[in-house]
Amino acid sequence: MGFLALRKGKVSPFEEIVLMSIREVGYGATFMQIFDKARQLGRGFGLIRSYRVEMALRALNMFGFIYSWQDPPRLDVDWIDDRCFRIMLRGERALEAAEERRAAEQRTAPLRLPRTLRKVWCWLFSRERLLG
Repeated sequence: MGFLALRKGKVSPFEEIVLMSIREVGYGATFMQIFDKARQLGRGFGLIRSYRVEMALRALNMFGFIYSWQDPPRLDVDWIDDRCFRIMLRGERALEAAEERRAAEQRTAPLRLPRTLRKVWCWLFSRERLLG
C-alpha cells in the first residue's frame, strides 16, 4: 500500500506491525523500543530493517495515526533521535479494521490443500475414474 491507502485509513501489514509495536511498548515509546518490538512481532514477516521502520513512522505520523514529540525539544538532532511516539485514535481504529479484515478473510477462505498433496489427490481421483 502507499500514501493513498494511508490517507483512506488503511494500513499495510508492515505498518500494522509498527502500530502494534507502539501499542505494546506503550506511551512514550522510543525508536529503538519500537524497532526491537517490531522485529519480535514480525518474525515470519522477514528481515525488518531500521530504515523501513523509520519510514513507516514518518508516514504514520504524517497521516495522524501516531503522534510524536521530542523530549527534550532540540533543533540540533535528526528527526528520529530522542523522539517519543504514541498511538492515536485513528491508529487504534486502523488496527481494529485490519484485524476484522483478516478475520473475515480467514472465514471466507476455502480450504486449500498443500500443492503436493493436491497433486496426489488429483492423480488418485483421475486414476480411480479411469479404472471404474
